Amino acid sequence: MEEKLMKLIVKAMKIPEQEMDLDVDVFESNMISSLGLLELTAQIENEFHITIFPEELIHENFGTVGSIIRFVKTKVN
Repeated sequence: MEEKLMKLIVKAMKIPEQEMDLDVDVFESNMISSLGLLELTAQIENEFHITIFPEELIHENFGTVGSIIRFVKTKVN
């Protein structure tokens, strides 16, 4: 699951996986835009057959690559 998720994140952020830092703030570092986040969420929902509610689109869940991975894991399990 993590591998599929990382591929989606790398594609959305358009940076090489080896340059991906799990703890860097994706918004402050301009790794992804608001629109990019919405596109990423739609892809995650489709790939993992989950629903991400608007109230879940908060910095705590989507602020870093690591937080995105942890959040999606909680939704899938």
